[in-house]
Amino acid sequence: MKILYISDSTLPSRSANSIHVMKMCNAFASYNHDVTLLAKNTNASICNMQSLNEFYDVKNKFNINIFPKNKFKGSGRVYNILLPFLIKNKFDFYYTRAIYPALWLSLLNKNFFLKFTNHLILKVNF
Repeated sequence: MKILYISDSTLPSRSANSIHVMKMCNAFASYNHDVTLLAKNTNASICNMQSLNEFYDVKNKFNINIFPKNKFKGSGRVYNILLPFLIKNKFDFYYTRAIYPALWLSLLNKNFFLKFTNHLILKVNF
């Protein structure tokens, strides 16, 4: 199965969510799925990383696409706006933990899984 994991995490980073993203892609790849990770490059990225697989200690190989190539102020917002244009290939399954990719995937009529890790709290004032 071809899986596209659309991350809202900055890579490379020492944050827990970026570690989780890499470990999830590693787990998908361990079941012989063709996995591609799409992640963003922001000013919070760690510079001069040689190998993301070594940094995150992942054993299985999967494709990693980081956008944009050069980080700049506001590059995270540009990533979220341009997501529909970054989803080029045909995938069998789309996975995300972020609301903006889920919005774009639903507008593009793609089958996807959205995982929330926090409780949603909706406050309505009448």
